[in-house]
Amino acid sequence: MGEKIMGITKDGDKVEQKLEDIARSIEDNPDKSGAGKAKGDKIVNHRNNKATQYYIEVKKKTWNQCRPYKYLVNVGHNPDTGDWFVVPPDEMVMLSIGKKGQHARDSLECAGHNVPTKNSKKWKKYWCAESEVEKKIWEAYEQGERNKKLKEYCDDYKKKLKERAEQTQAELQLLCG
Repeated sequence: MGEKIMGITKDGDKVEQKLEDIARSIEDNPDKSGAGKAKGDKIVNHRNNKATQYYIEVKKKTWNQCRPYKYLVNVGHNPDTGDWFVVPPDEMVMLSIGKKGQHARDSLECAGHNVPTKNSKKWKKYWCAESEVEKKIWEAYEQGERNKKLKEYCDDYKKKLKERAEQTQAELQLLCG
């Protein structure tokens, strides 16, 4: 097991670095604050154009704590098998339908998806060769952007989560002084 910081291993850093190494359009998220990291693990310059940038989530082996409502491309690598998976944001939302939430009641807020394998019915369409990862990320982003209704739904969901958290804190302040 890798170095631990606040109970979470840093093993995923190797996968994130490997992703940067194989895809020129990907760079590190320079904001290491909690709020900055919550936006996404890496930044993509879409089709190598810094005018269109977006965040992606990077997963190592086990796809835990996926947050579909963020509506980000999810990229994962299993170092044991060498397999890469790229999931468009709209399909990440669809994969959470009917699942039990992880660390939350609602799977749209947080869901676990275990370890993808290229031979599984659920995951094989997301598998790609290492040489295809960058192109698949761009295509996944474009697919998500085309699904305007689902993207708007997730934007609204994100706003409601923030409002609910603020309301809860205000109510607790009143109750607890």
